[in-house]
Amino acid sequence: MKLNVILFLLFVTGGTLVYSQQEKQSLFSIFVASGLIQNTTTDGKLNYYNYSGNTIMPLNVSGSCLYNKSLFTVNIFFNKAKLQPNNLPVNYYTYNNIEHINASLNIEYFKQIADVNSNIQVFIGIKNSSSITMQQENYKNILYSNAEGFRKSYSLSAISLSPVLQLNYSFTRNKLIIKTSYALLNYTSRPDDNYVKQIGLNNQNYWGLYSVKAYKECMCSIFYQYFLFNNYGVTAEFNTLYISNSSSVEYKYLRNSFFLGLFKSF
Repeated sequence: MKLNVILFLLFVTGGTLVYSQQEKQSLFSIFVASGLIQNTTTDGKLNYYNYSGNTIMPLNVSGSCLYNKSLFTVNIFFNKAKLQPNNLPVNYYTYNNIEHINASLNIEYFKQIADVNSNIQVFIGIKNSSSITMQQENYKNILYSNAEGFRKSYSLSAISLSPVLQLNYSFTRNKLIIKTSYALLNYTSRPDDNYVKQIGLNNQNYWGLYSVKAYKECMCSIFYQYFLFNNYGVTAEFNTLYISNSSSVEYKYLRNSFFLGLFKSF
């Protein structure tokens, strides 16, 4: 196979997590993944409309290491989309859309707590998710002659700690992974509302430490892995991420993702 074809496959596809075969455990695995994402968001800093849109070919890069029943994973994710309003009043705007950018760094540590017949493994762990979401609303209101411009808002999360539960089911060359998490503690910054509504004023970062009462972040993932060769294989993954921050004005974000992949383990 030509080198450029191999590089293309590695870019558009990926694998995940360490795979344990019956005879031998791989200690390290790396993948690059991509697919399709459906985004839905509401940001009270901008307005109270609901926006949605799809992302094609986001970037998702991961690595993991398994040693002595301990699993350590790192994931880098980038997503960019143009979102359209779902509940915009008819004949209010010539145009109104949001340029949405989201990037995250997830670090997870797991400990295996159960192993049933070497086919089913149960892991429990903790995850820290650091992320930034930037949104720019571009609009032109036909009701007013000067109502044209843009507004910028963001949500910057430095720390988001979540307990994680993971179930692995392995059979011959196949593996199924189910994972879920729910944030208990979060440290987030949101911009000053006056800065958002009047671009050009000085911006202050309003950091706050939030528990589940003001901040919610939950994730669920279903992952399928198939080994084509000893150290290579294909994957398919579906995951859902929901975030809600009601610290000042409410921000909500829902992401449904589907990825196909090709991985390598060492």
